[in-house]
Amino acid sequence: MDSSQAQTIDQENPRKWTRFFLNIPGLIALTFLVIGITLHNGEGKKVVEAFRTMDPRWISLAFFFQLCTYICSACVWRWTMHHLDLRLSIRSMMKLGVKKLFVDQVIPTGGVGGTVLITRSLLKQNIPPAKATTGVLANFYSYYAAYTLAVMASLGILWTHSSMSSLVQKIAFFFLCIVCLILFTAWAVTRPTDNLWKRNLERFSIIKKLLAVLNTASPKQAVHPKILIPNIFFQMGVFIFDTATLTIILHALGYDAFLPMLFASFMMSYVVETLGPIPGGLGIFESSSVAMLTLAHIPISTALVATLILRGFTFWLPMIPGVILMRKDY
Repeated sequence: MDSSQAQTIDQENPRKWTRFFLNIPGLIALTFLVIGITLHNGEGKKVVEAFRTMDPRWISLAFFFQLCTYICSACVWRWTMHHLDLRLSIRSMMKLGVKKLFVDQVIPTGGVGGTVLITRSLLKQNIPPAKATTGVLANFYSYYAAYTLAVMASLGILWTHSSMSSLVQKIAFFFLCIVCLILFTAWAVTRPTDNLWKRNLERFSIIKKLLAVLNTASPKQAVHPKILIPNIFFQMGVFIFDTATLTIILHALGYDAFLPMLFASFMMSYVVETLGPIPGGLGIFESSSVAMLTLAHIPISTALVATLILRGFTFWLPMIPGVILMRKDY
């Protein structure tokens, strides 16, 4: 990647963020529509009662678990850069993770927007382009490897507890097909030789921008076992701590569900969010989470309250530092 390419990456149009925030009222309206559909047969009173009887002392532990998710994400970058002979602080990597989360949530590009942002931020820290892009590729592969393993484990849990519906099977199958396509695309576009797949993908502006980012990466180094395997564990830690956050929220609401079922419920809701076209899966995640939690024998009112609080931690709360950090960049 030469200086002109780095400059192109740096010149993202800030109006994208303006357009997103103008769409927030519509997304919030969609969320309330889902809530309205969910609240029936007197469930509204039960929701209010669940909020009223919630033990707030457990929420501080939920904050801690969410902090652990950012530490795990930062460890992925720090471990990768350590094996690329670079020393970066956990704090700087956590800031990077918050910005990537913000971009991936507001623009549904399958993580490409966040990948471009991460590369640009690493280049700003005077990291050699080849090492920066290799680190990005290592993060990419470890994320999808951990994601796939978590989904497969969730399917096993649901099957064991006779909660594997045909709809869940179809969603999981579609997700796995998409992951295979994404990984094949990443393999094709990072090959040093030209190929038909790469030429066809370059017609899409977002892929062309991604190619400009990754053209100096070392795919073999990115998937080296010493880098890939520990990073998969760190990425799995994010999913586990998110599930732990949900568990604590339910405990604060007076319910102690079977932990593996909560993990499966969270992961399948996350899959539906990933496949959805709406930024951050707003409204889509909430409805699927309530539906999945009922499979774990959680009352619908409690499932809704727990989901809304969880989304406050995982979606809305990171928006605040995300906006602040992005304003410094733009």
